[in-house]
Amino acid sequence: MATIVENLTNPGQPPAEGDTIRITYDHGTVVEMTYHEPVPYVPSNLLSGDDFKARLTLQEKQWLGKKSREATTPGPQIKDFLDAMNLLGAIDVADPDVVSGFQWLVDNGILTSDRRDEILAPL
Repeated sequence: MATIVENLTNPGQPPAEGDTIRITYDHGTVVEMTYHEPVPYVPSNLLSGDDFKARLTLQEKQWLGKKSREATTPGPQIKDFLDAMNLLGAIDVADPDVVSGFQWLVDNGILTSDRRDEILAPL
């Protein structure tokens, strides 16, 4: 048995905002409720620090970590960049500072522009 949705307000019609519907689940439970249109998905630019770091490959993380410990350029800049990422509770992938940090990585041959775009893509 499949889940069945019936429009009690306008029988035979697909449910619309505010209609009363009856849902009969395949295990037999029956629920009557007011139908509400699904909320459209809106991509988010905010990622948790862990989710953001998960977008980096192990190789990228290792390279950045190694370079951040070097005293010469680009070591200090990469260390500042990683420190800022670690301090933020959430990272806005559209934030101009984040974008410019990743552009710096592209400009210095560390990442390709395609890879930057993958990392900075909204959810």
